[in-house]
Amino acid sequence: MRYNTAAIRDLLNQALTDDELNTLAFDHFRDIYDSYFTASLTRQQKTQILLEQVERRGETERLLALVREINPVQVTAFADQVLRLPPAAAAKARPRWAMGVAALVVLAVMGWGVRMLLRSMQPPELPPLPSFATCQASLEPVRVALQPLTDCPAEIKDNVQATLTSVNVVVTQTTASTLRTWRQPDGFDLVLRGTCNSDTSAARLTVSFELSAIRNADDLFQPPEITVSGTVSEVLSAGLALAVFQHGDYSQASEQITELPVNVQTHELRLLRANAMLFDQRYEDAIDLLRTLKDQQPSWSAAVHNLGVALFGKAQKLAVFATSGEDYLDDAIRFAAKQGETDIELLAHANYSNLQRHTIFNFDKAKVSCQRAETLDGQSVFTRLCWAYYYLAITGRPGANPAQIDAKMAEYLGTPQTDDPPRLQILRAVWYQDQGAYLRFLQQMQFHACLNQDRKFLAELRR
Repeated sequence: MRYNTAAIRDLLNQALTDDELNTLAFDHFRDIYDSYFTASLTRQQKTQILLEQVERRGETERLLALVREINPVQVTAFADQVLRLPPAAAAKARPRWAMGVAALVVLAVMGWGVRMLLRSMQPPELPPLPSFATCQASLEPVRVALQPLTDCPAEIKDNVQATLTSVNVVVTQTTASTLRTWRQPDGFDLVLRGTCNSDTSAARLTVSFELSAIRNADDLFQPPEITVSGTVSEVLSAGLALAVFQHGDYSQASEQITELPVNVQTHELRLLRANAMLFDQRYEDAIDLLRTLKDQQPSWSAAVHNLGVALFGKAQKLAVFATSGEDYLDDAIRFAAKQGETDIELLAHANYSNLQRHTIFNFDKAKVSCQRAETLDGQSVFTRLCWAYYYLAITGRPGANPAQIDAKMAEYLGTPQTDDPPRLQILRAVWYQDQGAYLRFLQQMQFHACLNQDRKFLAELRR
């Protein structure tokens, strides 16, 4: 059964007083109440959180029955066809705006709740940052460092170079491995090193690909290195897919990884494919693939983390208050800590804090997550990112100290560092824009691959 969430949300707002809503959650959905309901939340936020969490648990019918017990008159007034979508409608993946308009029309005819419905459909107060890598493919060719291939005959070495050069790639034979960053624009996008094994009837090649992350959002974990083994042709096909990914052609990269032989599609390559789908705004496909990876390796912190971020990103795109990614980010922190994967643990803390402050305005949880990241590594770029999220979010809120926030933002954003990821740069953009230091931001961002997108974002903020 699919439900008209906009109509149910309006029903809850009309049928229940604030005290009745709190009591219902406390008595019948205690775990939701304890985890999410805080004094800082508005009535609208509590309603949305309760509705989302109940829907995740498959208990929407139970919620409607409880509301009917409290206020049967209001529930009866909302016809079943308003609260529940018919099978034909449920089979169609209606856009959110279409569902919202349909609910609005029905409620307008009935004469109830139009103003509240419109208000409940508004996005969070803070403008969402650009999601994932929304910039276009790079106009520059991908720069590949081809390091010496051990135990490989000359014909294989020539084949590797010729194959890579056939696409939009500049290959340099070198022992250097400097990856490109926004502060080191002359580095390489991809570093390739490998070994041949000629003991079998067909020559086999094992290659490690090291990837620069300059074009990728820091929200997602990207494997810094991917190792592929197979025939020369299979390995080169994987290399071409990675080159296409680094160029920013995410749809094509996803297809090329899919076409690789099953024995070549490592978990890391499939994780990268899911990232490509997210960069290409294909949320549902990416979420399905990440769920599969999680099912295959339940404690793989990278896949669990990216699944949480994908669910959060999808909710941001729909401009709704989302908690669906919280459990996965919490699991990712736990798995990464147990496995000693500090980078993933720090990244998960930053994203967990961002989810808390951006969707349900739980600033206490957001702060605790940043404090834990600080304990792990106070100098990490992800710790700085976490605190930047937090202090930017509390700016202008009751009790906030403007002087303290200015000092903290200067500490976490004021001095660019070599490994600053795109999202931290965008946060710096927001901060400098608020202070009228737009030219200063542009000067520091001159090597950022998505500069035009950042300019567009700043222009929208100024409206």
